[in-house]
Amino acid sequence: MRFRVILHEGVVPEGAQPALAAGLGVAYARLFGGAPADVGVDFSVMPRGRFFTAGAPSASSIIAGTVPAGTPDERRHRLLADVTALWCDVTGCTPHEVVVTAADARA
Repeated sequence: MRFRVILHEGVVPEGAQPALAAGLGVAYARLFGGAPADVGVDFSVMPRGRFFTAGAPSASSIIAGTVPAGTPDERRHRLLADVTALWCDVTGCTPHEVVVTAADARA
């Protein structure tokens, strides 16, 4: 399992990335099994001023992952909520600044 994370320059401190990656691994493993260390996380940092929300530079983080095909909505929603809470705890952002997706993995 891999998460793809898109951050905007200056929004999430680079030093927070290890805690975020570890937290994603724990959240995923708790719901789907396996070891947290087996969950990969790829971070991409977009240059400041490249994306905007309501005419101001974006402060949103985008976290895209997958879940096993056929995952019940309740479990998928739990992952989305856990990832959002993690992001807010580690970065100090609000839930309105986090976009989390969990699409079905290809079989």
